[in-house]
Amino acid sequence: MLNWMTDNLEVGSSIYVTKGGELRVDPQLVIAVGDRVARNGQQRPPDHRRWLLNSSSALVACCYIDALGKVLSRGKKSGKNPNLARFKRFVVVHMRDFVAECSRKGGKHSISNLYKTYR
Repeated sequence: MLNWMTDNLEVGSSIYVTKGGELRVDPQLVIAVGDRVARNGQQRPPDHRRWLLNSSSALVACCYIDALGKVLSRGKKSGKNPNLARFKRFVVVHMRDFVAECSRKGGKHSISNLYKTYR
């Protein structure tokens, strides 16, 4: 499941808007060994204006986090909102860069707010 999640999000996060206003897929995105989606580098395309992470990609990511949080917790429920607790646990354990970004930005940029918006 993690491989499928990674492939889907890699493709979804590779769509960008060019300086001319067109949508394109990052040319560094390739099909690698074993039909895995991968990037050959981290540089932006020369005609890049902004990345386009659409809402469906974000929804898919949150669905994965939600489901994998349940797997990580082995389905155990705890606390007032066990679904939020499992969601947070997955993010804290496996998405440290995201947690750091949320902490840096503060305010409405929190794991709890992401979960509430997703649900």
